[in-house]
Amino acid sequence: MRKMKKASVYMLHFERPYRGKCQHYVGYTTLPLGKRLKQHRNGSGAVTTAYAIKQGIDFVLGYSKEFATGREARREEIRMKKVGNFRKLCLICKAHTGQKQVVTTFGEAAVRKDTRQKRTEEEVKIVAKAVVEYNREAFKELERL
Repeated sequence: MRKMKKASVYMLHFERPYRGKCQHYVGYTTLPLGKRLKQHRNGSGAVTTAYAIKQGIDFVLGYSKEFATGREARREEIRMKKVGNFRKLCLICKAHTGQKQVVTTFGEAAVRKDTRQKRTEEEVKIVAKAVVEYNREAFKELERL
């Protein structure tokens, strides 16, 4: 009997659009996520990330979810790409638009009842700091794997 490999679906958030309005890359991997992110950073992960790196555009992990098998992860990746609108899942984008889910994830920021209302500069700074901390902790955790 074959051993099932765990897999992950992940989204990279680019600091600025790398082509037109494109600011996200979605992929899946059966490798440890930290190893896959290192491949992207080295320019050997995907054509899109290699192009962005060549243009001097940095990226961070904006979303990830683990699955029991590669097949499940691949299906989720395809579903995400069909649906589009990656900003709804991306933690970095949520921090700037003021959606409640980020606030509950990073409990430090103030919750606004009207999610359409823009955040104050102070709130954006608090949430951005929390996102950076989240990414720092995520990368530390991934490097341990």
